[in-house]
Amino acid sequence: MGIRKGLLVVLLLAVLAVFAFGAEKQKVILDTDMVFGFDDGICMVMLANAPNIDLLGVVTNYAHNYVAIEAAAGIRQLELIGKADEIPVFMGCPYPINAYRVTDKDYAAWESTFLGRNATKSNPDPESYEAYLADPGVPRCGNPITPVQEQHGVTWIIDTIRANPNEVIIVAIGSMTNIAAAILLDPGIVPLVKEIHYMSSSWDIPGNTTPAAEYNIWYDPEAAKAVYRAPWNRQVFNSLDVDQYYKYRKETHDQIKLANTPITRMLDEMYGARFEENPDREVSIWDLLSAAYVIDPTLFTEIQTRWVDVDTNYGLNYGRTVSWTREGRQAPGSQKADLLWKMDEERFWELFVELVTMVPEDPVNPVW
Repeated sequence: MGIRKGLLVVLLLAVLAVFAFGAEKQKVILDTDMVFGFDDGICMVMLANAPNIDLLGVVTNYAHNYVAIEAAAGIRQLELIGKADEIPVFMGCPYPINAYRVTDKDYAAWESTFLGRNATKSNPDPESYEAYLADPGVPRCGNPITPVQEQHGVTWIIDTIRANPNEVIIVAIGSMTNIAAAILLDPGIVPLVKEIHYMSSSWDIPGNTTPAAEYNIWYDPEAAKAVYRAPWNRQVFNSLDVDQYYKYRKETHDQIKLANTPITRMLDEMYGARFEENPDREVSIWDLLSAAYVIDPTLFTEIQTRWVDVDTNYGLNYGRTVSWTREGRQAPGSQKADLLWKMDEERFWELFVELVTMVPEDPVNPVW
């Protein structure tokens, strides 16, 4: 990193630190289909390490994997950054609202998704979180020593919002099942949420799971529709439309590798050989943009306002997210939302490098 970039990073972190200590930290709930590394894991690391963010807890939701396995991945990465004793991890809803809606294996995107693997029993649900950890086939990265919280993630979300009215931002970077369940159980929490931020949807481009549907929406369109139509104070979308432009590349990987911390060693084990094999490889970073916006909204130079909804009619458009740009011309039931559209990429990567390479003060189970 050059001198000018180094000074910019120092200045940025100083501003964030002043904000953190000069005012209350921003309270955040992370609802996630957690994985190791990109993208959910590093989104969590950025939020956990940001000096102006108070990450209250992490709730796993069904999408990438079973909630118990996702919880293990979340705890393990929190251990690597020394935050496992500060940030609790909860398990949320184990299946989407309409879990076995597809019976035809030839249906577009079905067999290749987690839903399909689950339905065909080639990826069985572990009997419990403890049973998963006891499996000798689980790699060392999946063996956290910090326990998962016993409370169900959905009731914890409700309790936390009730205890912190008008102070919490929900960062929802997986399926919407947990959030839908929370507002079904207690609709009164909706006006008590400061903002809700999503990594989901595709507005003006095709989906990435079917031509119509983005990954996180495809798993539970019914939940997404219920959540999008709730009268939140503010909804913010980080969608495929903006994500398509920003990728993790070898230049940044080589930069963070020098830090030689547990997290950067994890990332190097996952991506280092791939970059050596193909120096032009690009890795999608979807969820990281949600973390970046919550940490520093000034990183985004263009935000569009639209009215949004989800198509839940079972057919070719099932799971499609739709939007209207003119108030008064939108469909009944749609809600106003802000869509992230363009970002200052140089500043984003400076923030990313600083937060990901932080040396943990007291890592638990730090071997990677």
